[in-house]
Amino acid sequence: MARTWRARRSHARRAAVELKRDHGGLGIVVVYVYKEAPFLALLVLAACGRELQAREEAATVLGATPWQRVRWVMWPAIRGPLLVGSIIVAAYVVGAFEVPLLVGPNSPPTLATFAFEATKADVIAGQGTAAAALTLLALFSIAIAALAARFARDVEGA
Repeated sequence: MARTWRARRSHARRAAVELKRDHGGLGIVVVYVYKEAPFLALLVLAACGRELQAREEAATVLGATPWQRVRWVMWPAIRGPLLVGSIIVAAYVVGAFEVPLLVGPNSPPTLATFAFEATKADVIAGQGTAAAALTLLALFSIAIAALAARFARDVEGA
């Protein structure tokens, strides 16, 4: 009996998913989903106002099924804020270094982590390397912001 219990316990330990310093970066993804989901939920809740409720009631009166109400009434209302919020979150995640530094694998580092660690390795050459990496991140974030602005105009119909 004791031997069976120990065998099950060691098997459970081997089958557990390692989230810290895993090679696939699953821990980083889990942390950012946990961290950014409330922000996206807040944007979705802001889009679900009285006007959306009135449109849902009208669709119900006209005989729409629950799936049709989600597809034709709810999704168009939340698509814009969710899309723009996702682009904003992507721009934030690209430049953040604390979660990959604490949870992520040691190699390959993200650009932000690479810039942070470059200044520790060599003070003078590391600052130039870090500046180049952060310039790339800034350009990428500007491109994402321009994309978010374009999608925001498309969603609003302007």
